[in-house]
Amino acid sequence: MPIHYGSNKLNYVTVASTVASQLPHAVGAAYSLKMDRKDACVVVYVGDGGTSEEQKEVEWKTENKKKIEARGRRSEAENIRDGIERQGGGKE
Repeated sequence: MPIHYGSNKLNYVTVASTVASQLPHAVGAAYSLKMDRKDACVVVYVGDGGTSEEQKEVEWKTENKKKIEARGRRSEAENIRDGIERQGGGKE
């Protein structure tokens, strides 16, 4: 695939072709940046196929899974943000 590239120098992580497989990695990377108090962000792209399920699981520790309910036409980012805030994260 033409988008399979990466760069350590530019902090570009190589993407996967599997639908929505990069969501847990993106959440983990974002959580790591938050914990390290880095002034950076994580961007993840997900198409219609990746958001067609009723529930998503966000896992940043094997023993600590967070379920996020899909709510109508809300975006995946809104659901992830709300799930993290409900668990006490995401607030400085």
